[in-house]
Amino acid sequence: MEKKWVALTASSLITMTWAAQTECALEPPVICSPDVSIPCQSCLGPEEFAGNPPARLSVCRGNWSLNFSSLYWYSHQDGLEFAIKNGAGIAVINPLPSDIQLINQLTNAEYNHPSTRGQFGYRFGLDYIFDCDGWDLGLIWTDYHDRSKKVVHTNIGVSSAVTLWSAFTPAQGDPVFARGIVGTWKFQLNMLDLSLGRKYWVSRMMNVHPFIGLRYSRVSQDLNLSYEGGSWSPRSNPLQPPFNNAVHLDNIYKGTGLRAGVAGEYHLGCGFNLYGNLAVALLYGHFKTAHNETNTLAVSPLTPQPILSTKERFKASRPVLDLGLGIQWSVQFFECCYGLTTRFGWEQHLFFDQNQLWRVNRVGSSQQASVGANFSNLTGQNLFKQRRGSLGAQGCTLSFTFEF
Repeated sequence: MEKKWVALTASSLITMTWAAQTECALEPPVICSPDVSIPCQSCLGPEEFAGNPPARLSVCRGNWSLNFSSLYWYSHQDGLEFAIKNGAGIAVINPLPSDIQLINQLTNAEYNHPSTRGQFGYRFGLDYIFDCDGWDLGLIWTDYHDRSKKVVHTNIGVSSAVTLWSAFTPAQGDPVFARGIVGTWKFQLNMLDLSLGRKYWVSRMMNVHPFIGLRYSRVSQDLNLSYEGGSWSPRSNPLQPPFNNAVHLDNIYKGTGLRAGVAGEYHLGCGFNLYGNLAVALLYGHFKTAHNETNTLAVSPLTPQPILSTKERFKASRPVLDLGLGIQWSVQFFECCYGLTTRFGWEQHLFFDQNQLWRVNRVGSSQQASVGANFSNLTGQNLFKQRRGSLGAQGCTLSFTFEF
């Protein structure tokens, strides 16, 4: 039994007669299989047409498609440098102010930040194809977590590490340095995309799929630092016990906004296609940041000493850029009632101005005898600085789409 489909364009009226599902082919102009004797071929566009005939029709297979993607991405955030490893070494454990001031002269210095390594994530998608003119409505959920770590070691008399995120003022005065530093950065990304689009032929070998919709995104970052030795070492003059220092910073953004873009495919033959996509989103949401620093006595009774505790909340708009490029292979089976598409490619996602962390340092402090049980030194003043770096996630994606 044949099915009829009529498409009205600006210039003409084209009537196509669909063949039975066992053949999954159209009478000329051909859209699905150029050779009806070879069933389940990859679809090609019509040889001659006026307008933009749809490339996704539910007549041959069905109205639904499921997608699962495995992600192996790398991520990075600008402005997370947490230490400078300096070639100026301090030869003594209990240094004099003149010895410590040598650190201000950076020699063979290197900035250190959490080392990025690849992590796996996943993505699920569900599409519904309308019978009317090949429009589709899709919902996609992306979940990706990353964790980076960097350890900085120094040798007495050879090198030292200048701290960049500590507001602690030791009894010995400026500058603040450490013998060992551990920096850990955790990143969590959750995105939910709802899009409405239409995939249509622009030539017999190429189709495009413009779309527009909504995006919800939650971007969470944690930066954890631990300093030991150096300015946290015990001293006898002025008196200071040994401390362990911990710095914890949170940067969370939740936003919702419009997203629009275009995807395209170019047919290579035998079911293979090159694909690419580009999308831009503008999200409106709120930031929530927190900054806490604590010294803990390294000897009994292990008393904690808060150094800094701040919070900030504000609303802001942030753009997001999505890019993708790769190759895919498609096949139809069971009398062309079902379809399977496999994709492998490279993706890149850029979240602009995501780093909202405040860097707080004490400057102008002087050597002062410790006061009270907590051995605090309150000389000098706090220096506040913020670097609004962008966040990126990119890597390989392997996806499977099942149409039914």
